[in-house]
Amino acid sequence: MKKRLALFLPLVTLWGSQVEQVELVGLHRISPSTALMKIKIHRGDPLDLEKIDESIRALYQMGYFQQIYGEVEGNRVIFRFVEKPSIAKVTFVNLSDELKKLMKEEGILVQKGQLYNPYAIQKMKNFIRSYYRAKGYTDTYVEIEKLPFKGNNQVIELKVIIQKGYKTKIRNVEIFGVKKGEAEDVIDELENKPRGFLSPLPFFNSGYLKLYELPKDWEKVRDYFLNRGYIDAQVSSPYAKVNRDSHFADIYYQVKEGIQYRVGKVKVAYPPQLKVKLPDLVLETGKFFNINAMREDIKNITHAFQNLGYAFPEVKPLIHKDKKRKVADVTYQVIPGNIYYIRKVYISGNQKTLDRVIRRYVYLLPGHKFTYRDLADSKRRLQRSGYFEKVDIKLEKVDNHLLDVYVQVKEGLSGNLVAGISYGSYNKLGFDFRLTERNIFGSGQTFKASASISAKSSAYNISLFNPNLLDSPYSLKAGIFSTKFEGISYTYSSRGFYFGMGRELTRNLSTSLTFRYSHNKLSDYDEELTYLLPDSYKHALIWNINYNDTDAFYFPTDGKILDLSIEYAGLGGDEKYIKTIATAKFFHPILNDYYEKVAVFKIKGVYGVIDDRGYLPINEKFYLGGYGRIRGFQWYTISPVDEKGNRIGGKKEFIISPGVSTPLSQKLHMWLTGFVDYGGVGEDKINIIRSSYGFSIDWITPIAPISFTWAWPLKYKSTDDLQRFEFNIGMTW
Repeated sequence: MKKRLALFLPLVTLWGSQVEQVELVGLHRISPSTALMKIKIHRGDPLDLEKIDESIRALYQMGYFQQIYGEVEGNRVIFRFVEKPSIAKVTFVNLSDELKKLMKEEGILVQKGQLYNPYAIQKMKNFIRSYYRAKGYTDTYVEIEKLPFKGNNQVIELKVIIQKGYKTKIRNVEIFGVKKGEAEDVIDELENKPRGFLSPLPFFNSGYLKLYELPKDWEKVRDYFLNRGYIDAQVSSPYAKVNRDSHFADIYYQVKEGIQYRVGKVKVAYPPQLKVKLPDLVLETGKFFNINAMREDIKNITHAFQNLGYAFPEVKPLIHKDKKRKVADVTYQVIPGNIYYIRKVYISGNQKTLDRVIRRYVYLLPGHKFTYRDLADSKRRLQRSGYFEKVDIKLEKVDNHLLDVYVQVKEGLSGNLVAGISYGSYNKLGFDFRLTERNIFGSGQTFKASASISAKSSAYNISLFNPNLLDSPYSLKAGIFSTKFEGISYTYSSRGFYFGMGRELTRNLSTSLTFRYSHNKLSDYDEELTYLLPDSYKHALIWNINYNDTDAFYFPTDGKILDLSIEYAGLGGDEKYIKTIATAKFFHPILNDYYEKVAVFKIKGVYGVIDDRGYLPINEKFYLGGYGRIRGFQWYTISPVDEKGNRIGGKKEFIISPGVSTPLSQKLHMWLTGFVDYGGVGEDKINIIRSSYGFSIDWITPIAPISFTWAWPLKYKSTDDLQRFEFNIGMTW
């Protein structure tokens, strides 16, 4: 800040003087009345040099001025201003769309109409360099030219010239002080390592220097030895030697391992009057000391005490090393602290979703005792709603017994309008129109309207679902539909409507009852099948109960989904049967040595049975084959047949499908899954068994889930209709 206080009279003459006039000179963009509101000295006040100085500081903090001068002439106080120039034009050279978008999101993109601020300019310059450095470019050059605009020094033009540097290839990584085999194992886990055979391919190590990853690499080198018993291991900071002419880099680490310790006694020490359910400890006696196992123990012990209301417990690991025996005893010393209650819950980040909708799924309530279970359930429930891309819940102490909860969300794409061409392995080429909004006006309600026409089917649907009617635990759904489908042995068309109500029984358990009416027609089937009706009506009640504690809407990585559906057709009309379908899905994360989630084991089981009570049309029976129904076989082709070879469907079915998924790109929500499908179908008993194996690439796009599947049969017959590749839009496992 530049300021000047000029006194043209001896100080003695100021003693007891009063201000007769305050003058403002050099104001152009702000009004004198606005400036006077910041000035601490006015007409009639005693002349006070400290107040003049305070006024200059207050005026400068407004951000409009480069310099402010304060002068005293007789009984007049004069403030002279030099305003910051305004920016009339900003020109960028070599600015990518991605970088421009990021700078806008971060609020650091200098734009036309702003005042010139050297700090903001430097901040933008540093961000550009950091952006390219994070992408592996070194020596990125950013020059910002400041020019008068049309000869006016108070209005300027900025020209930002960006010349990105060069990508530096990693030629060699060396770790000194360890065995060759250990060094190779460590290097395999680093982000910065030499290029390999698969480096040119996406999702694989590029082999280029990533400076921002070097601190993480240092942690991985250190943790590698701490996870193998070397408690006293010392690792030097990474030294990257870059040749700026050849654009190659060599990276060096120096390691001192020390003694390798095994784990001795492991115990948890806490006040004996507390009744707490301790978790099973990961750190095991007799095994080599493992720092990540210790971190996992600390986290789990912390959560155990948080479930008693101790929101901020301290868990201190005390390690006693016996160098002669090479054994380390570990004691987790717990200082519970105080029990905390919730004062207020704040919601932020929701531009569209109403606060009350978010609060439905937040189980941390004002006045209630804090527990970790409530926090974890709240986060899972919000993520499972499908409204948000990211959910974070933070705690802040108010005093020794009260805390505030801050729920921060980043909204995802809840609605979309799609009009285009689709393709399915069975339905072939099709045209689709889908309007979906899962969060109407931020209310949490879902509206869907769709129309699709393909070579094998057509479907028109309109539906509305309210998960919390009038903010109650009750839900309401209604819809109308018209469908037509050309199956293997018949053509089926149906028109009708449905409506139903449901209720949340617990946080993860819900039930519903739905009435469904439809007018159904069958055609293109063997006319000698006299047990089929070409025209029929169905009046059915469907009861459903569902348990879901998974951690995501589209692609869960932890938890389970248990679903039971019983359909009773026979309240009226022609169709009379009871169809029961039970489905179970389990998801379990697979962790690496660092307890990081690297893959997901998942398994799905389905069992269905139909009780024929009078008339059971073949379109209501079970058929296997296709995505979710034994991949590797044509859709709906695994079925019992009559004496003429017509596929007539079965009354019983089962499917078991285990698989392992690993992320190809977390940013793009893309996963690679290996799977095995095994299932069977039959009339009175399950006697047709088929199985397959394969892999799929699943991509959760903003429009809809997309799946590419390759499958090969394991158990099959030569007469089966096989299908090696499937491509589907909008279907989930």
